[in-house]
Amino acid sequence: MRRFAVIALMALWCSLFVLDAALPASPAAQAQDDAETKRQIRQGKRLFRLHCQLCHGPEGEHPDPLFSLADDDWRHGDKLEDIEQNVTEGILGTAMLGFQGRLSEEDIKAVSRYVYTFIDEEEGQ
Repeated sequence: MRRFAVIALMALWCSLFVLDAALPASPAAQAQDDAETKRQIRQGKRLFRLHCQLCHGPEGEHPDPLFSLADDDWRHGDKLEDIEQNVTEGILGTAMLGFQGRLSEEDIKAVSRYVYTFIDEEEGQ
């Protein structure tokens, strides 16, 4: 009986963690996340202009489709994690060089977040 009670308590304790992760964030936490995302996008835009616009154009709208980020052809991944990996490591067999060691991890996340807004804008059209 004691063993059953311990197992039941452990199951209840674990389910509380699952429920907590599934619940939406509080409005205050969501506002803080939104503010951080906006800050990161602003920083990423500044970094994009310094390091990326020469190859990709000022807003990612290069006339050559191989360099354009303003279309829906994302051959190397359209998730934020894919973009971060491409910015960090570069893309083998292309002109895209990695920025690991040239930009901080925070800067790579920021420029990736900014580039990710190009995808969001396309989906909204």
